Amino acid sequence: MANLSLTIDDITRESLRVLHQKCNFISNITKDYDGSYAKQGAKIGDTLRIRLPIQYSTGTGATMATGTGADTIQTSTTLQVSTQRHVPMRFTSAEMTMDIDEFSSRHVEPAMKKLAAMIENDCLAQAMTGTAQLHQSL
Repeated sequence: MANLSLTIDDITRESLRVLHQKCNFISNITKDYDGSYAKQGAKIGDTLRIRLPIQYSTGTGATMATGTGADTIQTSTTLQVSTQRHVPMRFTSAEMTMDIDEFSSRHVEPAMKKLAAMIENDCLAQAMTGTAQLHQSL
């Protein structure tokens, strides 16, 4: 079977597959879907509203006293999308005729490894800033 030239769609799909595989920390972040973004024509700009997981308390004893228990309250926070990361890549038309596995190992893997590291660094730095601010307010 003759080699066909890779398309930008092939490269993008492979890049996303590898990036997903390389992200270790952010794969553990809650990514619940919010249907409010699915409205046609709805433009949210550069600010996302993120629902936080509900926090419950626990009790002890065999029975729960009448009237006890906490209300279930859904809270949210906002996230400003201020950083857009990318990895500029340059490759020749000859390299575009390679098998996707070879192209991936030579170009996509190293690029997505670097991108994943930078994305996770941004997330961890933001988490640490939020933790520090929370600690100072206590």
